[in-house]
Amino acid sequence: QQQQQQPQQHQSMVAQLPPLTLKTYDAVNGILNIELLNLSTDQIEENRIEFEFVCVIKGTRYAFSFNQDKCNIPALALTPIPCIFIRFTVHLQDYSIRFKMRYKTNEEEWSPFSDEYSAQIQSLITSTFAVNQIVNYRQKSVTDFYLKQGLIVQILDDDFVGILPQQYWRRIRNDDDDDDDPTRHILKVHKSRILGRKIDLDSLIDTRQHIAIDSEWTDFLILKSMHIDDTRSLFTLLTDIYANYAQHSCDAHHHGQFADYDTYFIGRYIACHVLQYISYDSKVPRFMMHCLLHSSDGILEMFKVRHYIIESRIAALHTHTIDDANQTDLCHVDDLSDRCDVCNVGISSFDWMLKCPASICDYHVVCLQCANNVVVQYVQLLRILDHILSDRVDYDCIQLIGAYTVAPIVHLA
Repeated sequence: QQQQQQPQQHQSMVAQLPPLTLKTYDAVNGILNIELLNLSTDQIEENRIEFEFVCVIKGTRYAFSFNQDKCNIPALALTPIPCIFIRFTVHLQDYSIRFKMRYKTNEEEWSPFSDEYSAQIQSLITSTFAVNQIVNYRQKSVTDFYLKQGLIVQILDDDFVGILPQQYWRRIRNDDDDDDDPTRHILKVHKSRILGRKIDLDSLIDTRQHIAIDSEWTDFLILKSMHIDDTRSLFTLLTDIYANYAQHSCDAHHHGQFADYDTYFIGRYIACHVLQYISYDSKVPRFMMHCLLHSSDGILEMFKVRHYIIESRIAALHTHTIDDANQTDLCHVDDLSDRCDVCNVGISSFDWMLKCPASICDYHVVCLQCANNVVVQYVQLLRILDHILSDRVDYDCIQLIGAYTVAPIVHLA
């Protein structure tokens, strides 16, 4: 009789684990935001919760799992709701995905799957802002080298928004007893000087590292100059090998010095240089790309992130953008990191980035993934247009159509 009761007790314990309740939004710039409505960050951390994500893309089923060790799950700034960010490849056209999730705590069995949700992965590379959204911004002052944080409280005309600086919206949220009216401190800021909330790399699940999808176009921008058989497979293999070496080296000699996500980028960085050494072809097509956020800012130039961060600090000191009196309070360059001004995702120090030549407080930074997305869209559209229009217009006209439709890119032969 006791043996019969034990399975029943175990089943009741499993039944107490309810399915996830989710809230999701269409993915902008390939980033899908999923809110976990019936969990808290404390529950996730205390119970070491593991998640499984199952999705269907164009009729093919994909699945992968992750936990707090692989993905830090932050809470939204104005609420205690934890959220997950998942990056998908951006295509030439919008496409939809269907997905569901389940979870388990410690060694318990999986919960039932959540309801099935759907989302659109939008093709447009764009920045959108809304009331009650936390953003980072710079004002017109040329001394605004570092970003400030604020809350959008108004959407104004002519691409301006009203922002309440951080110290004042926190005062409202905490119901501080203060005679000062925080709304008096609303700032009028142009959208070109606003960035969305930063998504740290350790809070992002990148589907490229979990599922084999669109492999032909993944890392196209850094592999296009390599002409050897099966470049993609060799690049993936070398990335995995060097990433494992990096992980072992960090564990043995540099514990705590590098983040876990850095090992993937270290592996990719080395693999790219190895392949370039053995197979570089200077005659391959090149792409000249204007700034994706403000095309009149000039042509994007690719930098190695570590080199760029150091050069940026030196330039800020030389131009006195950083006040001489406050130099002793500056953080060390090893603690600095950058973020993409398009997708708002952090950029690893062992990666590449693209930057426009605008002034030190006005320039924009684009991560390699966003740059790769627009170049792939551009190339795909040119192939379609060339097939349809090649006997009617010349290739220069086709390129102009592609640049007008996708992004300000020029295909250099």
